[in-house]
Amino acid sequence: MLISIITVCWNDAAGLLRTMQSLQAQSSQSFEWIVVDGDSTDGTKELIESNPGISRYISELDNGIYDAMWKGVEIATGEFVWFLNAGDELDSADAVFSVKGKLREADMLLCDARFMVGSLPIAVRRARNFYESIWHSVPANQQATLYRRSLLAKEYFLHPFSICGDFFLAAHLARKGVKVDYLNSVVAKFYVGGVSTIKIMPLIRQAYLIQRDVLELSYFRRVISASRRFIACSFTLCQYLRMRRNT
Repeated sequence: MLISIITVCWNDAAGLLRTMQSLQAQSSQSFEWIVVDGDSTDGTKELIESNPGISRYISELDNGIYDAMWKGVEIATGEFVWFLNAGDELDSADAVFSVKGKLREADMLLCDARFMVGSLPIAVRRARNFYESIWHSVPANQQATLYRRSLLAKEYFLHPFSICGDFFLAAHLARKGVKVDYLNSVVAKFYVGGVSTIKIMPLIRQAYLIQRDVLELSYFRRVISASRRFIACSFTLCQYLRMRRNT
């Protein structure tokens, strides 16, 4: 079973190299690696062109990360898609081998992710039950989620949700009643400090709109979820800032 790993990058040659080394270290190389580059000018394109491990790549301007992700999906040939952006890493050399053992009848596979600040791990996010937790947020990190490619549609990626696009995608798949399986193991490292960490209020607003328009939740549940999200995001941001000061 072929997995398509899709990496999006913009002027991040150092991050792409880190992801590249993580993939090269895998004990199972039965995956294709697709890189979608936003017309970088920092040497990223040269790095891509010099790496024979990249199956296919695109280097052109795009309309944001989710537009770039869809471009990768369009040229992918694997049965499952795994989004691992520049700078993200697989947690161990057996990560690909581990997920392949669980990809049978499921439409989505949810795994655990390790949260990092610099080189320091700060927490592990465990995958939660998809249908019990989707009302509030994505049940697992994007870097620790695999999707059956045939279920992905253009409208799930071309949308105005620049921060909560993964929640938008998961919410639509939940409405379709997809079959979900779980791997209770850490497979990816997520480096805290992106827009989802810093821009708390836009994140809360986008999630609220998805809950209202896609999941069609009641006003009461949306408010409860927004309150929970504000507390959790504020705690994560405080941890991130404290760890940055100490490193």
